[in-house]
Order: sequence, then structure tokens, then C-alpha cells
Amino acid sequence: MNAPLKIGHVFVPGGQPIYTYNPRKSSSLEERLEDYLDAPYKILSLTGSTKSGKTVLARKILPKEEAIWVSGGQIESSDNLWSKILDSSNSFNHITQTKADSKSVSDSRKFDASAKVMNLGGGLATAHTNRDTHSSQESVSRITNPIFTATNFLIDSKIPLVIDDFHYIDPDTQLQIIRSLKDCVFEGVPVLIIAVPHRAYDAVRVEKEMTGRVQQLQIPPWQPDDLSQIAGLGFDVLDIDIAKPIIDNLILESFASPHIVQEFCLSICRINKVRRQSSSKENKQIIQAPADWNKFFRNKANEMGRKEFERLARGPRQRSDRKVRYFENGEEGDIYKAVLYAISKVGAKDKLEYEEVRAGLKDVLASEIPKSQEIGRVLEKMSEIAREHIEGEPVLDWDKEYSTLYLSDPFFAYYLKWGAYIPSSSDKRFT
Repeated sequence: MNAPLKIGHVFVPGGQPIYTYNPRKSSSLEERLEDYLDAPYKILSLTGSTKSGKTVLARKILPKEEAIWVSGGQIESSDNLWSKILDSSNSFNHITQTKADSKSVSDSRKFDASAKVMNLGGGLATAHTNRDTHSSQESVSRITNPIFTATNFLIDSKIPLVIDDFHYIDPDTQLQIIRSLKDCVFEGVPVLIIAVPHRAYDAVRVEKEMTGRVQQLQIPPWQPDDLSQIAGLGFDVLDIDIAKPIIDNLILESFASPHIVQEFCLSICRINKVRRQSSSKENKQIIQAPADWNKFFRNKANEMGRKEFERLARGPRQRSDRKVRYFENGEEGDIYKAVLYAISKVGAKDKLEYEEVRAGLKDVLASEIPKSQEIGRVLEKMSEIAREHIEGEPVLDWDKEYSTLYLSDPFFAYYLKWGAYIPSSSDKRFT
């Protein structure tokens, strides 16, 4: 009899789900990826927002044993990529050739025909030969070009190459990689690059000759029903009874992230002291709602987006002359922290208008409100910091033309709402 499943084997935030994998059949994502693999004479750019399930989808169709997987975060130069391909394929670019050289030395004494005589035994006198053999070996080694060896392996084997987090690779290295992979693509090697949406066509941007040779597969946003299905699949396999309103509350605060949903489901099992699958389908374990939803969601916040928040709160550089602002909850800080708190106050939605940010400042500040020009300057500077000083997809982006702030990272948005600004006791965030 199989041992009961542990909750960590079912709900796997950050891992490859087995029991809670939702293919979202209505989007035909798996079929479209399979269609590409049937005719892979382009680079496929698989894109989606942070934590949207890009890698999970690719791993489902192309598991590690059936493809070469390389993480863009580990590629500091193009040589790193070729070395990883050679390592994965057990190929070598150091060749040794050995040549053997043998010499024989013979000492022969032959009887001249005229010297043949009959001996007493009636036999003939025969020739006597003494042979001595010497051998030697000579080794010659050479190192082949790793690009040549790696690309030849890909072309010969047609094994798919997947470069995850392609946007982490600097543009010059991207250019070297794409140029070297052009022949592979032409020969029908599947090349899949996984990136964030605004970097979908990096391959074309760095190498204009790839225009028309890059195909995009966009991961659509997750809908509440899709996310509820993840929770439902997991609780069913664990034989757990949970009320729909509890799942609805988890989905509501997930920022449409399947990763966060997995994290919530795992946590709510733990606070209910549920560690593994029920031993009997007839005796289902019951999950109760948290006694304090505020506390539940805040306890998860430190695991998400805190580092990015702290970097943005520092601003472009540490300055002692920034005006100190006083907040209604008793804290103090400069304008960068005040703007982040304002976003937190209005709920850290994926899109905020300027007036919402300003309204948030009015709510969080106990002192005077900054001028409009100053608020706009800070939002522009934060957007610059997010692009240039924080790895990965920018966690926020300020569109000056439309006076709109976009929050693209669900972890960062979650921290803003539940971890950044702790309101006074009279301010009820969640009911």
C-alpha cells in the first residue's frame, strides 16, 4: 500500500506540479507548443509575466531528460552556454589521437644451398632466425572550437535547447548566442527561449537577420476559475474538505499568480495541522478558515518582494538631505518610502492611475502632501531603478504619457499590500 501523500508533494510553490498541474485547455497552450516542435524552423519565444507558469508549461512538454535546459541567470558569456551544452551531452572538445610505431630487428642466419649437407639423422640443416620487436606510441591532442562541437551535436541529435530567463543575459552575449544558433534553427533544432513579455523579441532586437524566424507563444493571464482549479485538484487528491469561500479568499489575494495560490494552499493546510493525505476517503480532513485573515496574509508577505521594496525605498542614492515625512501610523521616511506606502494603501493593484497614488499619499502621510511634479519625478526614478538595478522583469513601470503606474510582479505587489505598510489599529484592511 502506498504511503499517504505529503502536502508538500501536492502543493509545490516554485516547483513542477504533478497533482495540481492545470493545462488550461481552453488556451491550447500545450497544443501550440507541440505544433512548434513538429516544425521547429524558428526560435520559439515563450513569454508571460513573472510567476505565470512559463517554465512549468515548458517542463511539462520538454522534461529535462528530453531537452537541454540552461538558465539565463548562469550565462555570463556565450562560452558558458556552449560548455553547458557539452556537459549535458557528455561531449568533448578536447581530442587526443594516438599513433603507434612498431620496428622489428631480425638476426637471420641462412645456409647457402651449397652448404646443405645430410646430417647423421637424415635431416636437412635449416635456417635460424632471431627476431626482436620494439614499439612506441605518440599522442597528439587538440582542442576544437566549443561552439562548433556544441552546435554540431545539436544539429546531429535534434535535441531541443531551452534557455530559461533569456532576459537575464546581457544584449551583447544574446547577440553572440543567437548568431551561433542560426544554423541550428535552419537545420530544424528546436530552440526555445523563455522570457518576460516586453523582452519577447530580444532575439530579433539583437540580430536583425532573425526577423521572421522568431515565433511567440504568450502565456495569458490566469483567471479566477483557473486558479480555483489548482486548489481544487490539490485538496481533492489529499482528501481534504474545504469550503468554497475559503478558496475564494485565497484566490482574491493571489494577484492572479498560480505560484502564490500554491503557497496559500500549503500554508492553510499547515495552520490546520494537516500534513498529509487522509488515510481514508470516508474520513476527510476539514480545513477551517484562519481565525485572522489579516494575520494569515501578512505572515506570507516577508517571503515575497521585500528585497525589491527595500531597494526602491532607498531611491537613486542615499541622501541625508531628503525631507523627512511623517506617516499616520507613527513611522517616518522620505518621499520614496511615502510613495511606496501610498501604493500599498490603495491596494497595490496591477495598474494605478496617478490620482490614486496621490490619494494614497493623503491617507498615509500625517504631514503635507508632496507637489504633483515631485510625485511624478519620484515615480519616473523608481521606474528607472526597477529597470536598471533590479534583476528580472521590472517590478513597476511608470507611463508618464498616460500617468499610469503598472505593477508587473505579483510578489512585489503582494508585499506592497500586505507587508510594506502596516496601518494603524483603526484601519481595517480586510474583512
